[in-house]
Amino acid sequence: MKVVMKVCVQVGFRKASAGWTQLEALLAALLLISVMLLLLTLGLSQHSDASRELCLSEACVMLAGRILEAMDRQTDPCQDFYQYACGGWTRKNPLPDDRPRWSTFSRIWEQNQALLKHTLGGRLEYFR
Repeated sequence: MKVVMKVCVQVGFRKASAGWTQLEALLAALLLISVMLLLLTLGLSQHSDASRELCLSEACVMLAGRILEAMDRQTDPCQDFYQYACGGWTRKNPLPDDRPRWSTFSRIWEQNQALLKHTLGGRLEYFR
């Protein structure tokens, strides 16, 4: 004689026709409230970011002017974005004949070398 034992394990799923338990309804309500508060918080933080005042200090205005000078606003950015973003800088800072590359850092390095040479009275050896 063979004995067959059936074991049923319930894993938390139920048929669609059954209603929600009180715990499920409470958790769904808490989730809905949490999502609404999150969306409200994100909306308010974006609104407050947009309402910040513009920086009109001397440093901000000077930096904005440098950025605008570095741009070539006559170039269409959809056609040549590099020229649009950097065309003004490359026009005002041509590549020196003795250099394979030139950037703002190269220019700052040159200025610092000249300042050090002047400060130390010509005793600084110039390295490239």
